[in-house]
Amino acid sequence: MATMASLASSCSAFLECDALRVRGSSAEGAVRRGSGVVRCAVAKGDGEVSRRQVACALLAGALVMPVAPMARALLEVDDDDSLLEKVKEDKRKRIQKRSTAINEFVKESGVVQVAVYKLSEAGQAIDGGDLTKATSVLAQQNADWILDVQAALSKVSSNSDEKAVADNFRSALSSLQAAVKSGDSNSSRTAFVASAEALDKWARLTGLSEKVVGL
Repeated sequence: MATMASLASSCSAFLECDALRVRGSSAEGAVRRGSGVVRCAVAKGDGEVSRRQVACALLAGALVMPVAPMARALLEVDDDDSLLEKVKEDKRKRIQKRSTAINEFVKESGVVQVAVYKLSEAGQAIDGGDLTKATSVLAQQNADWILDVQAALSKVSSNSDEKAVADNFRSALSSLQAAVKSGDSNSSRTAFVASAEALDKWARLTGLSEKVVGL
């Protein structure tokens, strides 16, 4: 681009110098030959300048014409860069979303693991006839592990089957809590089996069973 500007400037300077030369030559001829000849000289000089102007214009046009494809190429490069940046940003968002999902999955699997430990502890107490101990584990409605597993059931369940099994576990757990609190050994065993089976099925449906030990 700098080269083309220099050529255009040189062409303009050349035209100005040539026009001055023609005017000077015409004026000198007027002194020697008279006014009639001067008009012819000026007319001839004007014709020469016009031809040079046309030549320079054609040269400038020839130099400028390749600029259009170059400009289009530059725009295409810019478009490619923008598209590449968009692809990179989309990939970064997908990776971040997947990482968040994995972290949440690990967190919820940890909650379910605690619930499995608590149910196992209660089951051993029931099997040993120690309903008092089972009650201390299960009968606290606001115990942290119970609140956490209830929240995990709601958060992880994403379809009707998973939600239905989650409801079955909630119902079985409530029955188990009531049974051990009342001291009914048979009902406690039945409710415990129902709770364990429901939690195991739900964990399998949601994929958490791969991260949970003891089911």
